[in-house]
Amino acid sequence: MGCAKINLQVRAANAGVVEFYKRLGYVIEERTSMGKRVASLPEASR
Repeated sequence: MGCAKINLQVRAANAGVVEFYKRLGYVIEERTSMGKRVASLPEASR
């Protein structure tokens, strides 16, 4: 398909999803994911 690599972001606490992707051949790569909330959203939009 022309795609050299696929990256996923999965919460480490979601062990079931982590194991699912491991079974598909994905590996855990050491990375730091950073974020910053810049605006409050109404509760229904989260």
